[in-house]
Amino acid sequence: MLRSSDFPSPPLVITAEVDELFRLAFAAGGQKVVPEPISLERLNRVSEASALLSRIGWNGRARESWPKTGFLEAAQLAARKVAAGHLIQTHALGVIAKALASDGVEWTALKFAAMALDGSVEPGQRAASDLDILVDPGSLGRATTALETIGFRSRGGRDIEHQTDPLISRDLGVTVELHRKALGVKVPASRVSATQRCLREGGYTVPAATAYPRGHVPIRAVLLAHTIVHGVLHHGFRPVEYPLLRMLGDVIDLTKPGRTLEAVRDAHRYVGHVLAWDVLEEIGRVCEELRASAPVGRLCSHGPSGESRVLKHMIAASLSAEYASSLEFLHARHRLSDHSFLRSRFSVLFQRILITRREAEQVRGRDLSRAEYASLLLRRPVVIWRKLKRSFGPDSRNRAPLVC
Repeated sequence: MLRSSDFPSPPLVITAEVDELFRLAFAAGGQKVVPEPISLERLNRVSEASALLSRIGWNGRARESWPKTGFLEAAQLAARKVAAGHLIQTHALGVIAKALASDGVEWTALKFAAMALDGSVEPGQRAASDLDILVDPGSLGRATTALETIGFRSRGGRDIEHQTDPLISRDLGVTVELHRKALGVKVPASRVSATQRCLREGGYTVPAATAYPRGHVPIRAVLLAHTIVHGVLHHGFRPVEYPLLRMLGDVIDLTKPGRTLEAVRDAHRYVGHVLAWDVLEEIGRVCEELRASAPVGRLCSHGPSGESRVLKHMIAASLSAEYASSLEFLHARHRLSDHSFLRSRFSVLFQRILITRREAEQVRGRDLSRAEYASLLLRRPVVIWRKLKRSFGPDSRNRAPLVC
């Protein structure tokens, strides 16, 4: 079980740009208060690195409190692109739903798809790189075939414990991940992570709109639980795969002002076997404080219950490549899995060393010859060792303060 004390507590220097980034992205209102001059160039850079630039551009409060500048124009442009992506994704989801329904496949939306269907997010508010769809393990074959009939093709990677290799449609312009289970979410009817059938038959989902036949959306507490466990445990120590600060935005969007702690307490019932209450409590308190325009530096060092280790970790992992690269061991140690400890850790090591040729080409950004791929495989153990050395080396505990 992951506890708040399991998160590293890197020494941070929170700059005025980061304080303003959080205020513009999350605050419910209030006047602009800047303790020192802000570099618009740096504010733009940290906003992009944190994946919050489009959220700032979408946020009407940012437009009200900021003069027309290059930064605000960049944020609004990013929001327009994300809004267009939202419409493309939701249109594609309707096409996908009809294809699955024609083959009798029941499905449940997760993450962005669920938030879009239940109205938690508006176009431009949240970026998404794919559509996550939960189907019963016994229906995966039919679901994959149904998507292939409308032009989806495998990316060429490998299946993992909770989902298949992503499917891509160039015609629809979207990527779909088919999930076997909502990893980390447990309901009374499920022995381990809940399947689509467990959620649906247990009354933990509601029907989607008629435009999405045979579709379902998790009830708000389950959706919030999956959002937190996905951000904190599944990707919390591999920030290169998922923008951690986006999860804070999702928690704020899925809860009501003044009711966030109550909401995360309800969500904890479904993830309490893998996440200690103090982690969710920190997240709930931080989100409420961010809504109230609390300075991020104060939250990191003098929050309501002392320093927020979770928030410090998220900021450092999002804005410091050095810190993010030092988390390899923690990812292996706290990897979310329904398998035994040894099996899941061996799987991590296997996947990190023996990457597929397609995965290697995605890392390099170009096609690789057989000789280049073989050379990369031979060097992988050394690369992994260097990452682990950064986690355990003498500099891992005696770093200079990170300026974020």
